[in-house]
Amino acid sequence: MKSRKFFFACMLMSAVAGGCSAGGATADGVDGAGAAGTDSEDVRGSLIDTWVSGRTSGIYNIELTRVDRVVPGHKAFTFNARVDNGLRCVRAPCPSASEISGIYYVEGSKLTLLRFPGTPSDATIAHYYGEYDYSLTRAKLKLTKGDKITELTRAVRAPQCVEYDKANEDGEPTNIREVKNAPSVEAAERLLSQVGNLAHSKIIKGSCKTPTACPAVMIPVCGTIASQDPKTYSNLCMFAGALRERAGASSTARGSWVDGACPEEISCSKNSDCDNQFCGWNASNARICKPYSQRGEHCGGFTMPQFRSFCAPGLECDSPQGMVDGGGTCK
Repeated sequence: MKSRKFFFACMLMSAVAGGCSAGGATADGVDGAGAAGTDSEDVRGSLIDTWVSGRTSGIYNIELTRVDRVVPGHKAFTFNARVDNGLRCVRAPCPSASEISGIYYVEGSKLTLLRFPGTPSDATIAHYYGEYDYSLTRAKLKLTKGDKITELTRAVRAPQCVEYDKANEDGEPTNIREVKNAPSVEAAERLLSQVGNLAHSKIIKGSCKTPTACPAVMIPVCGTIASQDPKTYSNLCMFAGALRERAGASSTARGSWVDGACPEEISCSKNSDCDNQFCGWNASNARICKPYSQRGEHCGGFTMPQFRSFCAPGLECDSPQGMVDGGGTCK
């Protein structure tokens, strides 16, 4: 009991003085071995969900997860939230919302949000971390911190299929598409905000297994899904539909494509058997001629044989920080 009193006193000192010692915890993360434990019955119960406020400021939504986060001497859980950072701009786009995440745990009627250990502080969102009084009914969560009260309701469980194409550092399309299932619109939007550079993105109502209606036009693409052999699809929509079918109702899928029908596979045993190509492998582990990667395309890396790629003559595979196993870009 004494350790709990010390912990909450420590939290108060952190808010006023910006720090605490002797194994306490601050909003900068859990530190030492003296913090209060987690009320597992509360954490694993009705709090686990995505909550939305419908507000135009403060906490827009918060997802309290079951994902354990073990730090020295403690067991907690992770949260993700979208909040108003207070920034206002004259011109769009304006980053007035921020995505935050960290550790949370429950003690009685107290819900505490902490940054992940080592995460730098950001003055625009720092006030969202710390201790809240909370009350919970079947469908409503009320968070109180000082004179700030936020009332949230459970997000409507409406499965969404998230589809996006990644872009390279210059914003150019890479023709790499990923599809993922999300439990709600809020979760889908959060997922897209965390991906990074995008050339294309779409949130489709329903799970990814929902049948795709495509136009009856012939604009062939050569698509590769996961570790399968390349296959010619009538158009990009048909390839996207196959990718979503692979993801099903609860999983994810990843694939890539190039415009035009897949070339006929030419067997080989060495590079000299191929005309301006290299002798690689397909998903069936057979040796075939494959095109070299061109400038700006992926190369190298420690990967399965069918995904190995080499730069065209005259180009070099530039790996970040010399990490050849991580792959690079032809330059």
